[in-house]
Amino acid sequence: MTAQYYTAGQTSHPGAADHGWAIIYDATPGGKDNGDGTRSFSMIFPVLLVSDYTAEPEEFAKIVAETLNAARASEDETRKVSP
Repeated sequence: MTAQYYTAGQTSHPGAADHGWAIIYDATPGGKDNGDGTRSFSMIFPVLLVSDYTAEPEEFAKIVAETLNAARASEDETRKVSP
């Protein structure tokens, strides 16, 4: 399964619309294995607030998150192949 750096979620960010939907970013999805049995997690935060102009904000946020994750996976794959 592709790492989910971006997810759709609700936020209490003061700039968020009443519905609160946003694209949330996590730099280390699932955490980072420290090699000593512990895991480190990064701070997650909203990177894109969904506006009130969107008729279905939850669905829109999910589509955007999926698209960003697919683009990230493609970029990561390109890096593996490039010298």
